[in-house]
Amino acid sequence: MLAAASTWARQGGYAEIRSYCDLRWGTGNAYKQAGFQLAVEGDPIYWYLDSSWKRRISAFALRKTPAERSSGKTEVELRLAQGYSRIWDCGHQTWKLFLYIRP
Repeated sequence: MLAAASTWARQGGYAEIRSYCDLRWGTGNAYKQAGFQLAVEGDPIYWYLDSSWKRRISAFALRKTPAERSSGKTEVELRLAQGYSRIWDCGHQTWKLFLYIRP
């Protein structure tokens, strides 16, 4: 499948293929074995779970509202008081496969 994607990308004029690895589900080692180079290694970030623990919500979506900014409380304090739970992911990686030989 990678060979077909590489051929398609070269024919389309692309110089590289990028892929994303969520470190909750893997280590990225398969990318390395396939010839990809690690481009970015992102730190873990936090998310919120709603009170039912069935829905994961980005922290960005639950940032402080203008009305909450004067409360003196942090975003985390506000969300915990509203019944959200905070969880952390394991980070992520972005990998690049260069489709040409770099000079």
